[in-house]
Amino acid sequence: GAKTIRLTALIDSGNLLRDHLTGLPVIVCSRRAAEALAKGARSIRLISVRTAAGSGLMPVFRADRIRLFTQGKWHEADALVG
Repeated sequence: GAKTIRLTALIDSGNLLRDHLTGLPVIVCSRRAAEALAKGARSIRLISVRTAAGSGLMPVFRADRIRLFTQGKWHEADALVG
């Protein structure tokens, strides 16, 4: 059951989305990528979000491991995926 998905993303310096329960930042990805990743997630829950388009709920989960490649190096990240 181990699954690895590699995604290309941009750093959004204005992204202040955090989970209210854990205080962890939320990495926002496409619905398609999140659905593929979430299939192995132990638990998924909803958090409140506000965007320019309005308020809503976003499903989030904690991946077993998140590594980000930035500035030529891999870095472990403690975050949720939404």
